[in-house]
Amino acid sequence: MIIDFVVAERKKELERHRVIVDGDAITASDVDDTGAAVVFTLTPADAAAVNDGTLDLSVAFMRGTAKMAGDFGVLLHVLPTLSRSRFSLGSA
Repeated sequence: MIIDFVVAERKKELERHRVIVDGDAITASDVDDTGAAVVFTLTPADAAAVNDGTLDLSVAFMRGTAKMAGDFGVLLHVLPTLSRSRFSLGSA
C-alpha cells in the first residue's frame, strides 16, 4: 500500500515522502503520479520527531497533530506497522 507523508507549514507543502507498506515491510519509494492510499500531513517539527523516534506516528494521529486523508481501512491496516517500525522521512 502506498503511503505519502507531507511535511507542511501553514498549508504550504514543503516536502513529500513516500513509503510502500507490504505486510511488516516498509520500503522508501520515489513520489510519482500514482495516488497514495493514505496521506499523512505533519508539521516540520512533528516530522522531525517521528523521524528521530521521539514521536510515535500513531500518537501524533490520535492527538490530531498528524492529519490523515484517504482510505480509513488502509490506515487501520498499516498504522500498527508504521508505528512499530523505524523509517525515514528523508530530510525532515
